[in-house]
Amino acid sequence: MSKNDEESSKIEIPDERRQELFELARTLTGFCSPTGFEDRIRKYLVQRLKDRCEVTTDAMGNVMARIQGTGTSRRLTLMMAAHVDEIGFMVSFVTSDGFLRIVPLGGQNIRILPGQRVTIFHEDLNDDIKEITGVIAEKPIHLLSSDERKKLVKQEELFVDIGVHSKEEALEIISIGDHATFTRQCDWLGPGKVFSCKAGDDRMGVLVELLVLEHFIEHPPPVDIVATFTVQEEIGTRGAIPSSFTIDPDMAIVLEVTHAIDFPGISKEKFGDVSLGKGPAIAVGPNLHPRMTRFIIRHAREAGIPHQVEVENRPTGTDARAIQVTRGGVATALVSIPLRYMHTNIEVIDPIDLDAAIALITGVIEKLPGDALPLNL
Repeated sequence: MSKNDEESSKIEIPDERRQELFELARTLTGFCSPTGFEDRIRKYLVQRLKDRCEVTTDAMGNVMARIQGTGTSRRLTLMMAAHVDEIGFMVSFVTSDGFLRIVPLGGQNIRILPGQRVTIFHEDLNDDIKEITGVIAEKPIHLLSSDERKKLVKQEELFVDIGVHSKEEALEIISIGDHATFTRQCDWLGPGKVFSCKAGDDRMGVLVELLVLEHFIEHPPPVDIVATFTVQEEIGTRGAIPSSFTIDPDMAIVLEVTHAIDFPGISKEKFGDVSLGKGPAIAVGPNLHPRMTRFIIRHAREAGIPHQVEVENRPTGTDARAIQVTRGGVATALVSIPLRYMHTNIEVIDPIDLDAAIALITGVIEKLPGDALPLNL
């Protein structure tokens, strides 16, 4: 694979398109739906799609939207997958003076947590949901000992202040087991070329999948498509396991985010050379079907779509890991949106990469022969 296959020059998109993608990103990242508590975004997706295509859900909460292809013989089934859950927290304990102890949902970066605002969601026995604002607190630097200043705070030392003075008062508005997410709105940075948000992992994959799906609702492709919005990816790709078993696809394209390594203090030699604004990253490695991957890269080159290549030398930490080994095996590809500062509430995304990913996946699906084996692509 040549260097030209791996790198593409940066392109521009119209301001109107940039704003359109930002608005949808702001909507999708605005849903507070941590792992295991994905109802808010799930309901949005079902409502948006239910009158336009066949939509089903399963016991775990996966949403599956099906489009019938135009092929006349035995059509292949393509599964698209993007996970809707985000990292978050659960309330695990309330102290006697009303402070909350929390445990993580998914992989949290302990270094950034002190000083963050969080929203706690409390659902009472009547299914009424209240949102409670809190802050993850830390000792002021003035009160830290010299040893404490040198140490990283531990998860069990974190506490959330919700502005009450006793355990009894706290339990009037929250319960043990309530879930929480960062409190953050999506907004533009600097001159308005890139934006920052929480839950970019993986609402950016959801955005791409949703817009590709909506294109094919109006323009059916040769293959059957099942666009799957999976749950519980952040704790072990759990939603992808039953959904891919149910769908039993011939091939799959997983839409994810990946690390943009274009900021100070990190080694591109160690982590790969992926940047914002140069198109989606196409993964290569044993977790991904080599012909499917080459088919996608070839189309990107021929269509002049900016793209990058990233190496995954073992099972990825994405839904591709589970889907590939479903039933008798699934020819699986992984296409990811570059994103800075993953698993923080300041993730940074360039709409150029979203636009290029949408064009890439749309073009690839249009080129899929409806009844050809994936190995013959």
